[in-house]
Amino acid sequence: MKEKTADSFLTGYKIAVLIACHNRQSATLNCLAQLLPQLNDDDGVFIVDDGSVDGTAEAIRGLHDSRSHIIPGDGTLFWAKGMRKAWEAAIAERQDWDGYLWLNDETELRADAIAKMLAAKDGQKIVVGDLVNAKGEIVYGTRPGGSFTGNCVLVPQKVYERLGMICGDYSHAWADSDYAMQAKRVGIGVVSAGVVGRAGIQTVRV
Repeated sequence: MKEKTADSFLTGYKIAVLIACHNRQSATLNCLAQLLPQLNDDDGVFIVDDGSVDGTAEAIRGLHDSRSHIIPGDGTLFWAKGMRKAWEAAIAERQDWDGYLWLNDETELRADAIAKMLAAKDGQKIVVGDLVNAKGEIVYGTRPGGSFTGNCVLVPQKVYERLGMICGDYSHAWADSDYAMQAKRVGIGVVSAGVVGRAGIQTVRV
């Protein structure tokens, strides 16, 4: 049997990348610069710009990437509502995605990050990418007991069909933990893709 390469996992798997951003133009553009070359033409990137006043939306449009969709927010969405709005936009665009990738806009992805996420998938489990700090220590990703942080998470279509979208009743935090608890409650497992990138400095809006 011919051995699969990392790139072979990308073939034919349509990803909807979900991003929420607010006034972090430099970080957001850096994240997209690392993400977009790893995607296929059939993939989509759905970015909720929650009322940024630093030109983030205009800068993204300047990339002229047809896969990138900007959904405006009014500044009150924060992370959870922003991610749900991005998810809703992805579903409105098409319903035959193979998976939904949550991605924090400050994440610095490695060049093989998406391939590693897809290599770890089996269609029935949530795939979580671990992120390290400047010292190489894992700071975001998988957690004991099946929990995880939502910085880089692949939700396969079959998991979405059972769990639905992320809960928008939260603000900046807890929505990822809630999703993990819902998954555990119905027996959906979580698998780590290993380290896929470096974490940016997380800022909490007040």
